[in-house]
Amino acid sequence: MPMIVIIVTPLNSIMIDQVQSLCKRGIPACFIDASSQGGTYSEDDFEDDEVAVATSVKLEEIREGKFCLVYAHPETLVDNKEVGKLLPSPVFRRSVCCTVVDKVHMISEWGEDFRKAFNKLG
Repeated sequence: MPMIVIIVTPLNSIMIDQVQSLCKRGIPACFIDASSQGGTYSEDDFEDDEVAVATSVKLEEIREGKFCLVYAHPETLVDNKEVGKLLPSPVFRRSVCCTVVDKVHMISEWGEDFRKAFNKLG
């Protein structure tokens, strides 16, 4: 089973852009938004240079390791009850090789009140 990387980012635009770019290249990636709704794209979504629409992803698919890269907001990982059940799952935990925190420099630039969930990660 491939290992999973969790990428924590505060910006929707980064999540969507990165997931689209990875999926275009055939790399299984998805995002989880604050309402615990997941989204992904298939390579076929980009054939006609149209704007791709995300396909829904179930948390069970993430738990089973269908995606190598999983993007999420810090609040989603810290405060969302559904995602909170996913993270401690033994199968999921064995599959995660690392967690990357993107844009963490914003805390030092904007202060600890910026996205307080960042401080709860870890």
